[in-house]
Amino acid sequence: MRRILNALEECGIRYVVVGGVAMVLHGIPRTTVDLDLMLDLNEENLRKFLRCMIALGLEFKQPVREEDVLDLRWREQVVREKKALVLTLYNPENPLEEVDFFIKNPLDFEGVYKRSKVMKGEDLKVRVAHPQDLIKMKEMAGREGDLADIEILRRMMDEGKI
Repeated sequence: MRRILNALEECGIRYVVVGGVAMVLHGIPRTTVDLDLMLDLNEENLRKFLRCMIALGLEFKQPVREEDVLDLRWREQVVREKKALVLTLYNPENPLEEVDFFIKNPLDFEGVYKRSKVMKGEDLKVRVAHPQDLIKMKEMAGREGDLADIEILRRMMDEGKI
């Protein structure tokens, strides 16, 4: 994932890491294989994101075209008819490189972006969602694993660990 995260920064993409990787970056041990992203869904940012990921060798798992994804009406139709909120890009050469990105953000992107935290490592800079935003998204998803994550996030926030 380091390669993808570095590319997001190098390509100047407005994004926020959410999901399992965000949990790990907040210090919560978790197994996850994919990178979940919220993007600024304006056409310019979305186009930069798609071109950046395609330049890394990632491909759509779904039968979609770049121009479809850039079309707001197409995205709204997919959400409405297929109940799909995310699309997946993957690297056919490396199954560990998989990115899920929202085509309709569950929360207001600007708010999530402003509350997010930039975490820096040796050669890595990553924008990660605030725990409160992770909790909201996990409440919306309502899956069993998400409910367990919510408890952990709240406990760690109460203890001042995140």
